Amino acid sequence: MHAVSIFQTTSILFRGRLKTHTDGEGHTTSYEYGQDGLPTRRTNALGHTFGYHYDKARRLVGLTNENGARYRFAYDVLDRLIAESGFDHKLTGYRYNAGNELVEQREFGDDASLAAKLMAQLGGQPVPKKDAAPLSDDLDSQTPLRMTEFKRDILGRLIHTLARDNDKVQETVYGYDPDGNLVRAANRHSITCFDYNENGQLIARHQWKVPSKEENARNGLPDTDWRDAQYDMLYLPVTETVRYHYDFNGNRTATILPDGRQINYLYYGSGHLHQISLDDEVISDIERDQLHRKIFRTQGKLASRYELDPLGCLKRQIATLNDLTEGGKGKTKVAAGYGQTAVKRSYGYDRTGNLTHSTDQRTGTTHFEYDKLGRITQAGNERFAFDPAHNILSDDLNAVPDNRLKTYNGTTYYYDDLGNLIHCELADGEVQNYFYDLHDQLVKAEIFKKDGTKETWSYSYDALGRRISKGRLKDGEVSGSLEEETRFVWDGSHLLQEVHPDGRYTYIYTDPDSYEPLAQVHNRTNGEGESRQQIHYFHCDQIGIPREMTDKDGNLLWFGNYTGWGRLKEETKVTGTAHQPFRLQNQYADHETGLHYNFFRYYEPDAGRFINQDPIGLWGGFNVYQFAPNVQGWLDILGLKNKFAFDHPDCITRRKKISNIENDIIKRNQEIKANPGNLPYKHKSGMKPRDSVEGHIQLVEQLKETLKKHKQWLNDNCDDLPPPSPGRCTSPSSVPNTQTQENLKTVGKAAGTAAAIYIGYKIVRAVAISFVATPVAGAGSLALP
Repeated sequence: MHAVSIFQTTSILFRGRLKTHTDGEGHTTSYEYGQDGLPTRRTNALGHTFGYHYDKARRLVGLTNENGARYRFAYDVLDRLIAESGFDHKLTGYRYNAGNELVEQREFGDDASLAAKLMAQLGGQPVPKKDAAPLSDDLDSQTPLRMTEFKRDILGRLIHTLARDNDKVQETVYGYDPDGNLVRAANRHSITCFDYNENGQLIARHQWKVPSKEENARNGLPDTDWRDAQYDMLYLPVTETVRYHYDFNGNRTATILPDGRQINYLYYGSGHLHQISLDDEVISDIERDQLHRKIFRTQGKLASRYELDPLGCLKRQIATLNDLTEGGKGKTKVAAGYGQTAVKRSYGYDRTGNLTHSTDQRTGTTHFEYDKLGRITQAGNERFAFDPAHNILSDDLNAVPDNRLKTYNGTTYYYDDLGNLIHCELADGEVQNYFYDLHDQLVKAEIFKKDGTKETWSYSYDALGRRISKGRLKDGEVSGSLEEETRFVWDGSHLLQEVHPDGRYTYIYTDPDSYEPLAQVHNRTNGEGESRQQIHYFHCDQIGIPREMTDKDGNLLWFGNYTGWGRLKEETKVTGTAHQPFRLQNQYADHETGLHYNFFRYYEPDAGRFINQDPIGLWGGFNVYQFAPNVQGWLDILGLKNKFAFDHPDCITRRKKISNIENDIIKRNQEIKANPGNLPYKHKSGMKPRDSVEGHIQLVEQLKETLKKHKQWLNDNCDDLPPPSPGRCTSPSSVPNTQTQENLKTVGKAAGTAAAIYIGYKIVRAVAISFVATPVAGAGSLALP
């Protein structure tokens, strides 16, 4: 038995297996194992237990959560997962082809008695002979609420999905180029195509709305089948195109907007962003410390400065009039209504990295408290409580056994058989009804206001799951034209533009890979037909939530304050035209419902949870509605899986190494193809590797092997491993050894191969997740005809 230090924790190992770990605040989690070494129980710092159950073949067949609810898995003779029953008894079945590829998913709803009977038969439990029929036969005898078919090409790539629910049908088609890149994704709402350069980098994205039969008739176009790519050229005049340029290191140097304007990125060294501009106008200059961390940026005439602690956590931020902008003269101009200081905030953290207080020049000091699991229990005057399985509770309520929250702070929630929130009665008397498509995407909201009026809103999505439009139906019609319509243009998983009838907003982020907004460019046409452009700046807190907006001169346009779960509780618009839709990172606030669009799901900020279940199931966490333990140090960019706002420093360093190697491979491949030195192809004895084309190819292969090792380290130590405590600032002094990491991963992933199998099936539903999460590198494309 020995102890190791991990992320400011002390872990006790027994025979190489993780037995306990204690975080920086003294909170201990313990683990128990069976005779075969598989984990059987986890006991957290509050004494709540989570159990793992296996059959004789060592397959994971059940989970018991902290509320005592059971999650069950069943397998066929080939060890393929063929059925699962959730903590809420929602039953799902799976079918495969001869190549072990998933070809069908059947969802049966939340009939507890049906789920218990069927799951018992292959779940490793003794059952009476009368109930011993094969599980697959019983599933076949049942009528699913929804069935989704998956069609693949000869290489196993998903090319078509077909979802059915009684008389409803929903299809999606995907196309690929000879290199295996995704080149076309289409559904009945929109078509998206992608162009690549010879190095496999995305250089253009084209998207257009699929017109209805009526729209085609009005425009004199033939009615066509959106599934067939040969008709794409008919819609070129209505295409929104975004293009990308890169430098030799693979860094994105330009994003060309649909109207031809260009967002430029200037780098130094191996790829550290130094300046962002829009056409010839500088948006922001950036300065960094010796560790290349951002400590200064210009935002119009304001200079924003950031003080970081040794662990990289934001300690202080201040935005004042820029000396360079003002020419060093005695400044007398009032910036943002607070003398020469537009923004001034400071932050404090505990030993696990949780935010303990923040002090703002406008709102004063807000204190935060957490329980032993890092769940927020107090934010200013707000207090929160949870059941053992992480469901938020009102003071007078007990645990939520199925994780479907029924009531909270006067609001009542109702769900359908698939776990989607469908009816919400707010504490103030407003009532909202939600309607979903066959992929559990919100497509309509009916809002019955306190004054007796009704609004109906419609939402549509592209084949990658991104929301591309929303609008209010005229007079509450079920179908028809929209009022107040907003269209959305995407750069991968980043919202790039929102388009309104009188203009559009373009969003620029602090970094092409970041979701923290930096600037908003508003282009509009006034009543006289004149075009105007205004640049506004976001000033975000330690987690990336916008707290202020200023104009180019440093004048305050907007500021707001938020609740403990990220709802905007009060805002001040200094100018009536200020538009600030962002909340938590990659969340867009819908004023009509109060929900936040969070890419693959919608977030309900009053209860601090999602309105439907996680598309990737248990990979996103054991409570499929949970957002995170708190929003002061956690993010969920895509509405799929939460993560700490900041990586462990060693993970950051490793990611940079990976990026540099990838850039080096791209550069060397370009040189191999161009062969500027006219090197001989064959490598002869005594030659240095760089003296022949074959030698360069060998160097590239060596780099690929090194890259593979770095990525494996990242996967083992960072990406799939949640640190024992929820802190966002961690000590770089200790790196866990491999054995300890393996134990943590085993426990964290529910042990065994069952969890990995399960993850694979669930992610099929969101096949485009990996693409939209990496908007530039690694995605497939198709050149339009």
